[in-house]
Amino acid sequence: MPQTVIPQLRMRHADTSLPFYVQGLGFIVDWEHRFEPGFPLFAQLTREGQTIFLTEHSGDCEVACVYSSSPTSMACTARSALREYPSSSRHTIPTGEAARC
Repeated sequence: MPQTVIPQLRMRHADTSLPFYVQGLGFIVDWEHRFEPGFPLFAQLTREGQTIFLTEHSGDCEVACVYSSSPTSMACTARSALREYPSSSRHTIPTGEAARC
């Protein structure tokens, strides 16, 4: 049976994080959920068949490092480097691909 793994990443402020993922990395927001207005956001984003969850809920995903490899990962990294969106850190790994932690 095929298995799908969807990374869940913590964001502290949706108002600044979502523009980074949407405008900076080219993700599309599939849906957003809040229990009530003003409550933490939980969202699903997709880019070129890659899906991620972003959460503002405290206690979710406090520490994360994500390694993503795809035929378009270098192009995605190059696009984000050209835009003026902050990144927590970017590391080059031996294969020459970029990792964001």
